[in-house]
Amino acid sequence: MILFLSFSVIIFTLLVQGGTLRWLIRWLNLPPDGSENREENIAHLAAAEAALKVLNQSIPTGEECAELVPQLRAVYEHRVQYYQTAGAATNHLPEARFFATSNALRLEILHVQREAIIRLRDQGIISNSVLRRLERYIDFEEIRLAD
Repeated sequence: MILFLSFSVIIFTLLVQGGTLRWLIRWLNLPPDGSENREENIAHLAAAEAALKVLNQSIPTGEECAELVPQLRAVYEHRVQYYQTAGAATNHLPEARFFATSNALRLEILHVQREAIIRLRDQGIISNSVLRRLERYIDFEEIRLAD
């Protein structure tokens, strides 16, 4: 008898309380806490600052690097600014608007590039394997910009 009651209580708890939990959360209209977004911003910021530290400390020599290092430094400085403003939850700052607009424009450019290479494949100028390779690059860029 004790075994039957224990089993009944466990089943009742799982079915009734577990089944109504989703409705209860919807009814309470609880907002997401945003802690994962904050943690992600902290991680992005730390990564960008580490990249800047490397670029500022060890500058490689060579003609190619003379142009590359300042460009990379500018990219990571912009990332630091972006994630600092994202962490402060101030999306109304000009930097945050600039990055949102920049990402939207870059995504539109990638979309147009994808259409262009598909047209080239349809016209027989490039093969399917070349198309897949180029689309993979575009996919990676879209994923990078979507975050």
